[in-house]
Amino acid sequence: MSIRDKKRKEMRQRIFTSVSIVILFSVAQPFLWGYVLSSAQNLNRVRTSDAQYILLEERLSEIQESSVAQQQLFDQLSVSFPFSDSKPRLVARLEQVGDQYGANVDIQQIGDVEVGVEKSRDESIEEFVVTVRVIGSPDSLFSYLDAVEHLQELTTVESWSIGRVTSGESLEEFGVVPQFELLVRIIFYLQVADG
Repeated sequence: MSIRDKKRKEMRQRIFTSVSIVILFSVAQPFLWGYVLSSAQNLNRVRTSDAQYILLEERLSEIQESSVAQQQLFDQLSVSFPFSDSKPRLVARLEQVGDQYGANVDIQQIGDVEVGVEKSRDESIEEFVVTVRVIGSPDSLFSYLDAVEHLQELTTVESWSIGRVTSGESLEEFGVVPQFELLVRIIFYLQVADG
């Protein structure tokens, strides 16, 4: 074998190897592209999942912080919109307001809205009615009425009337200020306690 033959043989082998590699790649290319595509999709899915997980954690943290801030609002709501088990406290509050303005408070009637009177449509709200007779000077009575209308609890003054307290003899000539009476019907709106 001559050198030329050896070179030709090597050249054929190289060409055959090159052609074989090209044919192998051209046959394997769809499989390789499929593999690359699925790998890229998996990588994208993992990155998207990680990003979504991070966003979800951030949103959860925001919700927890917001929940703490909103709890303070719920606490404030329970002050202005008390639960139904706080009825004795509300009645005592009406008496305290009378004491504050130098008026004598007499609780006439306590109860829920009477039968036949249209109730609130919301089942979570209870209307608690207190009828009060207050005796004092006109200034103290109007101050009492104003204070009751502006209690921190949600109330409605449904009706009120004012008149002079009658006594057997006139005490004005002895320097006694005439007394008046205020009859007021107050409705408190309460949250119905669960359970």
